[in-house]
Amino acid sequence: MNFIASALIAATLASGTSASLPNNYSAAFASYSEGDYEIAFQIWERLAYRGRADAQYAMGVMYELGSGVELDYQKAANWYQKSAAQNFAMAKNNLGMLYESGLGVTQSFDAAIHCYQAGAEQGLASAQYNLALMHYQGQGIKKDFVEASNWMRLAADQGFASAQYNLGIMYQRGEGVAHDDAAAVKWYIEALKWGAPRAETSLRMLLQDKIRGVATQSTQVRDQPNASSAIVSSLRPGDSYYTLREDGTWIAVLLNDQRTVGWIHRGATTLGAM
Repeated sequence: MNFIASALIAATLASGTSASLPNNYSAAFASYSEGDYEIAFQIWERLAYRGRADAQYAMGVMYELGSGVELDYQKAANWYQKSAAQNFAMAKNNLGMLYESGLGVTQSFDAAIHCYQAGAEQGLASAQYNLALMHYQGQGIKKDFVEASNWMRLAADQGFASAQYNLGIMYQRGEGVAHDDAAAVKWYIEALKWGAPRAETSLRMLLQDKIRGVATQSTQVRDQPNASSAIVSSLRPGDSYYTLREDGTWIAVLLNDQRTVGWIHRGATTLGAM
């Protein structure tokens, strides 16, 4: 699985910079961001040999991407191992990806799962996502959609766009969770907000066979199917919507903006099909 992207790497490296860190680490990240990989490498290498887990992780990233150095997966793996041994979650995740792909290390799904599990239990969204995929695909472990959905949700709740998109798919298919098109639409919309453009296509396809309706009276749109829940929007006479599912006297709807999901009470208005 080729999951690493330069944007993700930049974000994860940035997470190591804070007011509590020495200025030289921050200077290395600034140099890296500006494309001055030689300076970044010199600073991080010095810190890495002094035992700084975040710098060891950064060294692994540079070797894995070939940023300012010759691409070397084995050296990347070595630095990730040193960082992971100090409980650095992002190093565990990246090491897991190398094990999964067999880059710089002997391919081992068992080792990849071990790394992902360790990072996931520390709350790292990317590790939770990768662990979910292993359970979903049955790589190195028995296929388990329920376990996959549990880890996928944890990552999705942290705003991890790929997890939100895949969780939407699982709800649409009823894999590991009860089939629920309203939940699927909700997660597709969240994925779009956080940068997963594939969700737009999935949302459009899901809506193809949905009933369109028109409100003939004004009614409030709530975030849950009960009268005391929060109001998220309202429908006026003539406003259209998509019917996603029904729950007793409540109807889950997607408003015409295709970004607002909520519930309307069937008895509060007369609704006509378009």
